[in-house]
Amino acid sequence: MKTRTWITAAFLLAALCAVAGCIVLSGQRITIFHDQAADRLTFLIEYDGVFDSMEAAEEDSEEKLRAFLTNGDVMLFDWFGYIEREKLEKELGNPKIPPLLRAFLTVVLENASVKTLGRYRDPEGRVGVAQEVVFEQVSRVIAAANAAINEAILLDESAPAKDWRRTQERWRVAAQEDRQWLRFEGHAPVFSFPVHPAEWARGAREGLHEIFEEWAESVAEEEPDAKALDPDWFLRLISSGPVSIVQVMDEVTIRAGDPDEPVTFRVHLREGYRPNLEPQVAALVEADLDRAQAQVLLAQGSENEPPVAVLPSWAPPEDAVRALLAEFLGAEGERREAAAAWLAGFASSWNGADGCSAAPERGADDAAWTAAWAAWYRDVSGR
Repeated sequence: MKTRTWITAAFLLAALCAVAGCIVLSGQRITIFHDQAADRLTFLIEYDGVFDSMEAAEEDSEEKLRAFLTNGDVMLFDWFGYIEREKLEKELGNPKIPPLLRAFLTVVLENASVKTLGRYRDPEGRVGVAQEVVFEQVSRVIAAANAAINEAILLDESAPAKDWRRTQERWRVAAQEDRQWLRFEGHAPVFSFPVHPAEWARGAREGLHEIFEEWAESVAEEEPDAKALDPDWFLRLISSGPVSIVQVMDEVTIRAGDPDEPVTFRVHLREGYRPNLEPQVAALVEADLDRAQAQVLLAQGSENEPPVAVLPSWAPPEDAVRALLAEFLGAEGERREAAAAWLAGFASSWNGADGCSAAPERGADDAAWTAAWAAWYRDVSGR
């Protein structure tokens, strides 16, 4: 399948994305929580290591960082997945935008909210930021997305790709019948589409390969480091949580996540990290997420203190460990021992449930114990 056809299938992402430039990530974790009763979809997005790709922060990096952290913007899998709310709002004024795509963007902007929860520092010293992205009336958002996909397919007047002619014909028929391409099964997003079985069997690998080639070419323009072109990040992403691609005759269904419980997808994007944006991150995001999280987990907060924005109960387990490990390393006396007891209890529970990797048990050497926890965090968080 020519890349054009794949872009048509995934056009909503392309419509939302714009280049962020110098701001890049060491890694990212995304957790999906779908509250069907409340008709609400929540993404916990954690940016593990936010920095400038240049040796020193560029002059406009603080402005870009401010926009990213305070304007309701989102970055998915590094700079090439930067979603800028202001540009979406401006796009609504474009007279050439198709009506159903306009309707989709309108519903998204009406129902999406982005909240920066706080900053944190992982055991390797990288400063990260956590965001909570919420879609209210998510059933309306999904319905508008499906309508916009159908519109995009029907408006595509280009000649069908030779190797995918029958599949594209089936897409057009499905679009005419108002197909529902996207849906949620519990917490798991599902994308299904018709195919011609022989074309799919022959061309799926080639089509995915073309996507990676174009992605690599675009990345190379901004980041010439050869390691940045390695598709290993994508393989880690899809193997970090349950992802299935099922073909039943002339239908392919792609499901990401577990319908019964929230799942975290983790991706390691690059080895390097520079602390060149840490002062700006601290100035823009005052809340110390690990400190607040530790206070809540250890019930140390005063009744007179205002509520703190902490991670939800369904957040990745390594987040709580990171917070309590920082508390153990930075506190003294009873607070230090309370953090140690929490970590020991977590290790017992984790290992008792056959957690992978095994959490360390406390011994006589606290330095070795904390180093073992840091190694556990790296492994579990996708490093």
